[in-house]
Amino acid sequence: MAKGIALHIVSMLSIRITMRVVGNAECCEAECPDLCAVAKSRKFKTHTLLTAEATRDKMTAEIINAAGALKSGDIFLLTYSGHGGQIPDLAWRRTRRYGRNLVPF
Repeated sequence: MAKGIALHIVSMLSIRITMRVVGNAECCEAECPDLCAVAKSRKFKTHTLLTAEATRDKMTAEIINAAGALKSGDIFLLTYSGHGGQIPDLAWRRTRRYGRNLVPF
């Protein structure tokens, strides 16, 4: 039987505002229990990283751990609630010429 691992990330940082917390963190963090509940209802093992916990190292470690635990046919679900940033796409592969990114704590 296929198994699922879900990683829910909330990050209220924006690179455009010098890495300060912006917006309404409570709103994004309020979505997290609902997203976890959906994943749990489908028997996913869930992990959550809220703003201060959502560091690059922790996000990377969670993804690597999931990759090591999952096999062919299993599912990895990543949800993200929060702000991100844009960086120039130097290869211009997209019509917008900017790529979007997550901004870890």
